Amino acid sequence: MIILRWIFSSSCLVFLAGCASTQLNYNTLDIAANVEGIYVKQALINLSKTIDNPYAIPSQIDLAAGTVQTSASISPSVNTPLSKAISRSGTGVITGTALAGSGFSLSGSDGFQQSYTVSPITDGNNLRNLRALYRYALFDEADLQREYRPPLVQSKGKYSFDPYALLEPQCVLCTSRLIPNRNLHKAWVYWSPGHMPDTGIETVSLGIWGNHELYMSADAYRRGYLDNFVLFIMGTGAGPADASGAGKGGGGPGAANKRFELIIPQQINPQQQ
Repeated sequence: MIILRWIFSSSCLVFLAGCASTQLNYNTLDIAANVEGIYVKQALINLSKTIDNPYAIPSQIDLAAGTVQTSASISPSVNTPLSKAISRSGTGVITGTALAGSGFSLSGSDGFQQSYTVSPITDGNNLRNLRALYRYALFDEADLQREYRPPLVQSKGKYSFDPYALLEPQCVLCTSRLIPNRNLHKAWVYWSPGHMPDTGIETVSLGIWGNHELYMSADAYRRGYLDNFVLFIMGTGAGPADASGAGKGGGGPGAANKRFELIIPQQINPQQQ
């Protein structure tokens, strides 16, 4: 009987260990799949805010780190050794025997946790640049060359535009002439109520965000206007860099790496008493 119980508890250990590993893999894929969605959704929210107030300050966060953790535990216990209890009558005759002092218990738990560490963008220059990008996607009258300022580098006490930030594909304003990137399109977002395309233009709904349902043309959707726009939002510069020309937050070589951690399932230890 004791052997059978240990076989059962060992099977439970293997089962829970497999569950923890499977859950870890599932959560890892889940958190990875949602990163892109977070950036897209916050871009759409800020577009809706900018429709209501063309000079609204964007609410923008950066995902600085992420953690995926799973845990599983099981605690079987067996009381040994076994002893025999003997029952006797008043005359001393044995009337029965029974095993005593044995026991078996099993408890287990399984849990998982997913979390992001977010860093809100609070630098005024960054927020001005983000506002310029949102305005450019919405309004024909937006002037990106006047409103957007590329990241700067410092050399010998003087500031100049970061050469890396002026190169394709990451540049918002490209070359020394500060020409808008060819993959960054103007006034491609439509909204209801308020601003819809001419009759006959096929549109794609981007959902209801804030006070508006946002749309884009089916052609713009197929050409990746939204995805490209989100990449420009994510790569917006973070201010002056060092003399080497590596922007601290403009997507240059000096940009900080995101940190995502995987915490392995905790060890499962059986206990014997």
